[in-house]
Parts: sequence; structure tokens; C-alpha cells
Amino acid sequence: MSADPSARPLAPAPAPTESERIAKEKRRLGMIREYWNQLCGIVHVWRENDGYDIARWQQARYLDASAEAEHHRYRAEAP
Repeated sequence: MSADPSARPLAPAPAPTESERIAKEKRRLGMIREYWNQLCGIVHVWRENDGYDIARWQQARYLDASAEAEHHRYRAEAP
């Protein structure tokens, strides 16, 4: 089956909007945080062993510093 030579070429996909880009980045960071926390849970069984680095194997609670600040602001404003 051959392509129709008179067919118009496909238009390039439009560039994502700023809000779409931010939402995609938040999803990406959320997945990284989720996977990191799963990994922390897996290695937690070795926490009593020599060489276990307690400082390294901490679960991530926030995506970034601004998300943490927003959470604390929300908690402070809650009735």
C-alpha cells in the first residue's frame, strides 16, 4: 500500500502551554518521589545493619521547597 502523493504532510504537534509543561513536570517529579519512597521502604529492613545510611534513606514528603512551604502555609491557615 503506497502513500497518497497528494496528501498533505502532518502538521507538527503544537508546543505545550506553560501550564501543560508545569503539570507534566509535577507528574514526573511525583513519580520520582513515589519510586524513591518505595525504594526507601525496601531498604528499610536493613536499618539495623552496619553501613545503613539513615541520612540517605529518608522518604521524600514534598516535590520541592515551594511545595513544602505551600503545605506549611496551608496548615497554618487551617482552622
